Amino acid sequence: MIRDALLRDQGGADALVEGYYLHKVGEGRVLVPIRIWFGPPTDPLDGSELDRAPRWQIEINGVPFDDPANPPVIVGRPVDDVASFWPRCAGSPTDEADYRYRVDRADYAEAHDPADPFARTGGKVDVMQSVLPF
Repeated sequence: MIRDALLRDQGGADALVEGYYLHKVGEGRVLVPIRIWFGPPTDPLDGSELDRAPRWQIEINGVPFDDPANPPVIVGRPVDDVASFWPRCAGSPTDEADYRYRVDRADYAEAHDPADPFARTGGKVDVMQSVLPF
């Protein structure tokens, strides 16, 4: 379960809003894609929708926010508090295609090029070591 007061008290100005967002971790770092929605949870094994009560759910770079076995990590630190990215990321909405591209780009970089800044969620871009495109 997501352990945060923002999810329990949805009446204030900081209430979650469904959508896709980009979280700026710091200057010169890769933007972190975040998805927020209200609905039934999905099965972690096959992604199918479970027959459970709807609830607030969050994915950070494709990783479920409330998975204790595999917590999302931003800049080497596990994320355990919604306040670390919300409502700050609300000012940077994006669309589903951009969110999917960034998640897939990070998965590819992690599997094929660990030095790529996308391989680490919120990784720092080092222009002196970046591979130039052809």
